[in-house]
Amino acid sequence: MEAFTRLSAIARADQTKNEGADYETAQGYMKTAKEMFDKGLIGTDDFKTRAAYLDPYGRTDWKTFE
Repeated sequence: MEAFTRLSAIARADQTKNEGADYETAQGYMKTAKEMFDKGLIGTDDFKTRAAYLDPYGRTDWKTFE
């Protein structure tokens, strides 16, 4: 029975967010935004939403991102 309980615990753990997951997600957004910026994709909603997320004032313009 104990092995089953531990197996269930692993399954539950795999379904929850780990500490630091938000930080890793934010890093991914930053990397993607930089790649878009370098490609000149600064007018896309994908870039602008990432820029707004990364800016403390929510600005979306490329100059602020730069």
